Amino acid sequence: MTYAFETYIADNTRFLFRKGDTFTTDETIHIGHFSTTYTGGVISSYEDSSNPSDDKPILFSNSNDGTASAVLTIYFDDWRIYDVSFKSGGYDTSYSGTGFEYPSGLNSSSYNPCNNTLVLNCDFSYLGGLAIALYGTQNTIQGCNASYIGTTGIFTTVTEKFTVIGNTISDFQSDYEEHLLRCSGCIKGYIAQNDFRANDTKTNIQIRAADAAPASYYVVLYKNYLDRVVGFNPTNDS
Repeated sequence: MTYAFETYIADNTRFLFRKGDTFTTDETIHIGHFSTTYTGGVISSYEDSSNPSDDKPILFSNSNDGTASAVLTIYFDDWRIYDVSFKSGGYDTSYSGTGFEYPSGLNSSSYNPCNNTLVLNCDFSYLGGLAIALYGTQNTIQGCNASYIGTTGIFTTVTEKFTVIGNTISDFQSDYEEHLLRCSGCIKGYIAQNDFRANDTKTNIQIRAADAAPASYYVVLYKNYLDRVVGFNPTNDS
């Protein structure tokens, strides 16, 4: 599937998946991996009038041996990703030297971060690592649902103007549970009107420093439903 994306990639390309269909991959799908100038695009769904469906299309990973780090990894800026489901075969995952048994959902590249990206109305379920990991600035995650995730729901690090609004995360049931949201090295974050409930994570929201960013500051939490402790450790000092 990576080959297909890279073959047709161009600025502002729309990748549309038909509602009701499942698209299966055995490896991480990379979009923009081999480009040095690519900017932005849309990943979304469309409805076939001859075969209508209300179900989001599913990007499904068959990987169960740690070889796929995520269902999908994006590179570069200005993505709009909405109305798509990300799923794998399991969440109660074991960890080895190659990574978690089952992959994460949606990642952006940590060494080539994406900026100005919106993830809207997507579903994430039965994933071994993270539901969503976005690196970069001015990224937004809105109206998404995540359940049966192995470690962390939403992850970001060394970021500015990071917005998480109106999302639902529930049902963490693995042996490697971390946080529903981990925000490290964040400047000007806005986390509002989310419903974050899990069974046994270390903390609900974790605000902390990162190796490349010595502190988090100006992070606002507003009207969230949280079922356990929030961890504020903005400089990682004991």
